[in-house]
Amino acid sequence: MTSPEHDGAPQASQPANEVSAEAVPASVQRGRGSDDDAAPSNPLLATLSAGSVFVRKSAGIPVSVQSSKRISISGWEWHAGIDETKFQTALKEAGWKWFYLGEVHTVKVFGQLTPGTIERLLEKALIAIHRHNPNTFTVTAISAGSSFGFRKVSLSVQARHIQRGIPSNANRQ
Repeated sequence: MTSPEHDGAPQASQPANEVSAEAVPASVQRGRGSDDDAAPSNPLLATLSAGSVFVRKSAGIPVSVQSSKRISISGWEWHAGIDETKFQTALKEAGWKWFYLGEVHTVKVFGQLTPGTIERLLEKALIAIHRHNPNTFTVTAISAGSSFGFRKVSLSVQARHIQRGIPSNANRQ
């Protein structure tokens, strides 16, 4: 962006063949392989951790289970601030059941651990768990590392399903 103090021309401390980051649109900067490979997204994604719970928007969970901080991604909502244990306790108190579907799925992408990378990982994870048709999933692990000099990030998720509890037959005679 230009301002009266800075007109986009190279400064004395900047080599003449370099362009300042301010003069390059963010989309082009991301394409240059900069550390900021994140698409404009919610910074709360940076707080994603093992135990995070995602719920399909159409699942219709009880209000007592919902979080005030929700992030929507591809038809799913992440209830930030509610981990797996709190979520399960709230569901049980509301009379709902929550169970596992299938195995843990791990997806990987090249890049650094940024909100944009996390969004890409979540989209790949949704493809991986699609065949189970879950209405919730939990993050079981997220890690960053490198392999042969390339940075990579991996995300493991477990497909889950919630439903209203079935009345017990314990009182039946």
